[in-house]
Parts: sequence; C-alpha cells; structure tokens
Amino acid sequence: MVRPKKNKDELASDVIPPIRVTKERKEAYKKAAKDNGFALSAWIKKVLDKEVGSQ
Repeated sequence: MVRPKKNKDELASDVIPPIRVTKERKEAYKKAAKDNGFALSAWIKKVLDKEVGSQ
C-alpha cells in the first residue's frame, strides 16, 4: 500500500541536528516507539509536538 502524498504546506523542509544519546537510551526510545506503533522518527516528532503543544 502506498502512502498518500502530502500537501505542500505539510512537507518537511528542515532537519533537526543529530543528538547524542547512550545506546541504552536509544534502545529505550526505539522500544517506546515500537510499543506505540511508530517508527522512531515519527515517535520523536509526536513526543516533541506534544511537548510544545503542536499536533
């Protein structure tokens, strides 16, 4: 199944620089993402958006 295309205003056009974490912390993040049905990057975005009040 193919993902539907996003509108131009929904396209990501910038990146957040890499952050340094321990291997244990990275594995914890990956597990939390998987447990919630998300890829790691999608889970990180969801958590950050929730923190700043975005959707």
